[in-house]
Amino acid sequence: MGTTQAVDAAFGWSDAPSPHEAIDAVFGADGLTGADLGIVFASADYDLDAMGSAIAERFPCPVIGCTTAGEISADGYRNAGVSMAALRGVDARLC
Repeated sequence: MGTTQAVDAAFGWSDAPSPHEAIDAVFGADGLTGADLGIVFASADYDLDAMGSAIAERFPCPVIGCTTAGEISADGYRNAGVSMAALRGVDARLC
């Protein structure tokens, strides 16, 4: 049997107008340090090329995600914005 490791997650939602601002609003300057896996659910209203660039520049790990017809925020369902999570302590690899 392998060793167990605690999993830590940082998550949040933002409706900032640009993908870079949205990621920074959720994670701050260094909130992604040590992340092993990113998860992104973004409104299709974002410029998706810019969202891809922002994700590639800011997430230091593999990322899974998709566009959505709505996102979940701390205030419930929203029809714009981006919900994101960064997980630490998981073994995530691209296949």
